[in-house]
Amino acid sequence: MKDIWVLSVKTSLPGTFYNSNDTHTDFFAYDSFEKGRAAVRELFCK
Repeated sequence: MKDIWVLSVKTSLPGTFYNSNDTHTDFFAYDSFEKGRAAVRELFCK
């Protein structure tokens, strides 16, 4: 069985956080840790 790496991101960006209704969650799935790690790094460097 292959591993699936899941990246979940909960943020209010690019908007402003006033309350929990201002957030949205995105999920991304990767078939290798390296691809997931690269995606996290890309998100943090935006």
